[in-house]
Amino acid sequence: MTKTTAATIVSALPKKARTPPPPKRPVQAPKVRSDRHEPRFNQKMVAILVGSAVVIAAIVAAFVLFADGGESSAATSATGKLRALGCTVQELPAAPNFRLNGKQLPYRHLPNGGSVLPKGFAYNSSPPTSGIHTDATVIYGIYDQPVPTVSTVHNLEHGAIVIRYGPQVPSSEVEKLREFYPDDPNGLVIAPMPGLGKTIALTAWTFDQGRQNDRTYQGEGHLAKCTSVDSDALKAFVDAYRGQGPERFAVSDLKPGGP
Repeated sequence: MTKTTAATIVSALPKKARTPPPPKRPVQAPKVRSDRHEPRFNQKMVAILVGSAVVIAAIVAAFVLFADGGESSAATSATGKLRALGCTVQELPAAPNFRLNGKQLPYRHLPNGGSVLPKGFAYNSSPPTSGIHTDATVIYGIYDQPVPTVSTVHNLEHGAIVIRYGPQVPSSEVEKLREFYPDDPNGLVIAPMPGLGKTIALTAWTFDQGRQNDRTYQGEGHLAKCTSVDSDALKAFVDAYRGQGPERFAVSDLKPGGP
């Protein structure tokens, strides 16, 4: 069959009658159902949403307060236990570290293991809890001889806890420190320090990670001075502040015998 024949057959078929279109009907606007109880329902929903927002805001505020910068429950517990032993407990604004008198220091750390502090700088506590320090850290461990102060500040920056004791501290109290150390030694430096007399000093440096862009903020120093300690108070201080330094190292990385 050729194309011409096919065309002829199709054109020869009777044409189908067209169905007339239906008559046009007027279009009605959509109706809105009014409910007398709807305003009360909306008020309930608004109240629920507002209440939820308040609860969420409170949770976020608590997290921001306690995660890094505020007085956490662990810090509060440590303070209470230390004061119960007659210790004095201080939180201090961190001493200048990379800026001094409003100017950027030409170095991040004192170079070449140096111990000469720049002119015009002084630590704001003794022992120091923060501030300018050498580029070397003290090996983590427990010592029977003094260790360099400017180096232990670098340990604090990494999140360490440094415990010092004076030459007149009774041997029974020093023994408590020795017994405490092996239980959880990561990130701990314990050493004698001339000039402390009968005092045992616990030090830490913390930093709120949420304030990294604040050029005026350099963290907080924590200092507890005691004439007597116990393992419970020591553990509370370590748990509250260890691993929270400006240079945030994992506590598991601060092993005894390591820098």
